[in-house]
Amino acid sequence: MTEIDNHAFYGCKSLESLTIPNSVTKIGYHAFHYPDDTWNLQPLSNLTIYGNQGSTAHKYAAENKIRFKLMDGSEPAPLTYTVTFTNGLSGNDKKILATRQNITHGKGATAPANPSRKGYVFNGWSKPFNNVTADITVDAKWKAIKASITPKAVKVSIGRTVKLKAGGNAPVKSVRWKTANKKTATISGAKKAQCTVKGVGKGKVTVSAVVTFKDGTKKTVKRTVKVK
Repeated sequence: MTEIDNHAFYGCKSLESLTIPNSVTKIGYHAFHYPDDTWNLQPLSNLTIYGNQGSTAHKYAAENKIRFKLMDGSEPAPLTYTVTFTNGLSGNDKKILATRQNITHGKGATAPANPSRKGYVFNGWSKPFNNVTADITVDAKWKAIKASITPKAVKVSIGRTVKLKAGGNAPVKSVRWKTANKKTATISGAKKAQCTVKGVGKGKVTVSAVVTFKDGTKKTVKRTVKVK
């Protein structure tokens, strides 16, 4: 026997003990459950499963809160697992950031410090690790650094000014602004995160910002300014 089917012992409230050998590698959902008075599924309350340490039966019992004992009737040792955190890259670039061993079944692992990667922003971990029920590998996730200018739509009258602000999804070190045509619009505060654009002549002009982020990454972002 290698598998216990879904609902195999569903509703068998009188079942008190069952021995499951190591050959069983899959136990279907709700195999040892019953519906209570409100039709919520509960594990069979009188059941004790007997099996070997670390077996599929042991893990199933732990996950479903069913009593479990070893074949000789003794109490098993707690199930423990290993959680491996990596930088989320592939091939030779893949690195292990931390390994957390002996995590008790149902407990959480402690993540390492958030990693860094030039040109990218750390975007969390690939899977949850607050309720560990197996050996798992957790990869760092990344988003490419992007620069931005606000507002998106820019209009200004001749002789009037409008403020533009450059930034991004990562800490910024410096910003350098430039206008493509000073006869249409000029810039003050060209080395600040927020600059002032003044309309000089009617038309459209491209204003660009070179954003240098604290990790050294540089991104150029542009905005069209309409002067009327």
